[in-house]
Amino acid sequence: MTTTDRILGEVSAEFKVSVEDMKAESRLEPIAVARHVAMWILRTHMGMTLQAIGKQFGRGHDTVFYAVKRVNERFDVYPGFRQQVQEITQRLSPGLMQKFDPMI
Repeated sequence: MTTTDRILGEVSAEFKVSVEDMKAESRLEPIAVARHVAMWILRTHMGMTLQAIGKQFGRGHDTVFYAVKRVNERFDVYPGFRQQVQEITQRLSPGLMQKFDPMI
């Protein structure tokens, strides 16, 4: 199992959506939020390029940029959301994650 697969698995379990749904074209909010969180983790904690993340989801780099921006905005609006994402990153283990800095 790759690191990306592990991240997608944790996010899909937390938000109760399938990895396949996260990679599909659905714009339903629960699926889009999960997809955005996975993209945010891959970008901020794994340092993947926007293009590499986009390739994982069949999307362009601009979509990934937007997803990362939306997650950061949600942190300010929904305090519980920040905690939820932080719990995901903690479950992924200290060895996998570099740090939790939502402002990256």
